[in-house]
Amino acid sequence: MTEARAGLTTALAGTASYSAVVGALSAARLVALPFVTRAVPLEAFAAYALTVVALPFVVVLCDLGTGDAMVRFAAADPSPARRRELAATLIASRVTTSLAVGGAAFLGLSLLAERWGWSAEAEWAIGLGVIAAGADAVAGALTDVLRARRRHRAAAAVIGIGGISTTAALLVAANMDGSLPWLVGAHVLGASLSVLAGLAVTHAELRARPDAAAWRRMLRYGTPLAASSLGELGLNADRFGVQRWLSLSQVGVYHLAAVPSFLLPLASRAVRLAFEPWLFGASREDAAARFDPAFRTFAFVVTAIAMTMAAVAPELVQLLGPPEYAAAVTLVPFFAFAEAGHAMFRFLGLAVGLVEKTWILSVAALLELSAFAALAIASAPTFGLEGLGASRLIAACAALVACHGLLRRFWRARLSSVRVLGLLLAAAGISTWALSTYTPAPWTSLGWRLSALLVALLIASLVLHPTTPGLRALLSRRRAGRGGR
Repeated sequence: MTEARAGLTTALAGTASYSAVVGALSAARLVALPFVTRAVPLEAFAAYALTVVALPFVVVLCDLGTGDAMVRFAAADPSPARRRELAATLIASRVTTSLAVGGAAFLGLSLLAERWGWSAEAEWAIGLGVIAAGADAVAGALTDVLRARRRHRAAAAVIGIGGISTTAALLVAANMDGSLPWLVGAHVLGASLSVLAGLAVTHAELRARPDAAAWRRMLRYGTPLAASSLGELGLNADRFGVQRWLSLSQVGVYHLAAVPSFLLPLASRAVRLAFEPWLFGASREDAAARFDPAFRTFAFVVTAIAMTMAAVAPELVQLLGPPEYAAAVTLVPFFAFAEAGHAMFRFLGLAVGLVEKTWILSVAALLELSAFAALAIASAPTFGLEGLGASRLIAACAALVACHGLLRRFWRARLSSVRVLGLLLAAAGISTWALSTYTPAPWTSLGWRLSALLVALLIASLVLHPTTPGLRALLSRRRAGRGGR
């Protein structure tokens, strides 16, 4: 019992550390964005948005799911020497794949630039973007090593150094030059500083010998996770669809509407980073008992964040951009609730990992991407940006349903996915309808919207009964033990 409580305390402390960094990064990005949107033309901001959403594809191809696999294997391995060996294997493989994938990506994109007649500025941005993505992938491996050692504060610090440095450099670049290479170069600086910070606290692992067999095992376990991540990132390729079906300037409006919802995947990552060692370090029975209370609490938190974003959407858009971005108001709730649904789907991925059926994530992610592509192609020409937003929300819910249905074949413990999905759809439907008909009036003032938000949060808490993650499971084990005596 003492060990279980200590593990829970570590997980909650880790969540607090990551959440503090997530909050700081989100606040910094929101503060910086108005200065960037007002310093660079709308089309330049749109080109930057297209570049930024392409970078994570390179990162995932460098990772191939090996980071999550290493953390989970290390959590279940009692040998310190073996854990150091796993860490060294991850770092060596990540450097190798970053060089290989980065080189291939640069060569391929350079050939496309030459064939399609891209400007020299675009070619410079491509090269800098590939460097930034490779450095970010290496920094991610160093963070995973710290996670496996449950050094959550150090991992959060590495993430924070990279994020804050990128944001600061982006502000300087936007106001000094404002060209695309300068904006992308800010990401190179942030990722490089993150790598240096990670190396400073993981140098002991560099002395261990990598194990090829361990790397192959990580690949077998992690590749389906990477496939699901690529499916997730494929959703962000919708910016290229906006450019083709609508216009480049509309990409800027669409991207600005998505910016506030970045908090949700960051918060989701913060919780999963801390709770992975806690869940995977327990027995199968204990982990199953711990999961559902944590899932319901997590669902309540991300739904509350989405409802809050929808309630203050008019003020957010007015703050983040000049008047030409005003059309983003009606898109904010679509993005917020779509990201909330996707965060719940990713959290279910922890249960999928516990039963070692990671292919479920690949299937659900492929369904999400396919559903979104089909709906977007059908709706964008007619309904414009709102059609794309609704397509993202529907696709995220479809992935959550698919993941729950497939997981239920192997998971016998309690799972509150149906309740969670019902609340998500109800909140999303009311919020998107309200903002689609929004006009400034006394009854739509911020005060009335915040009052409605408080009522909605009360209803959500009654539906989900959020608790401290894992606490109910621990208390039920104590009661069971006493009853057995």
